[in-house]
Amino acid sequence: MDDWTAVQDHLGRCFTLLHSPGADAGSGELGRAFARLGAPFTTLELRSAAAESVYEGYRLILVRPDLHIIWRGRGQLPDPEALAALATGHVAARTAPAGPKEQAAR
Repeated sequence: MDDWTAVQDHLGRCFTLLHSPGADAGSGELGRAFARLGAPFTTLELRSAAAESVYEGYRLILVRPDLHIIWRGRGQLPDPEALAALATGHVAARTAPAGPKEQAAR
């Protein structure tokens, strides 16, 4: 981060959607999907000048409470219900939202 802190220092004990400025469209729907599953959720805007290169151009990154990256994307969020279910272990991986490679193959 620009203040010399690690992004992990800004994350709490919940699922967190890290996003570039202006890239949080759909985060409200995702938050409601997590709430329906009883899982805590928040967002964190990454305003760091280094964030784009560090995160390889991914504008949306979903992080679990244990700091594991569960999903990342460059455009819009996939189906919020499916993503929340996958992140919380409520569905099998084979029904997970398509990642960038799978989307490109379609």
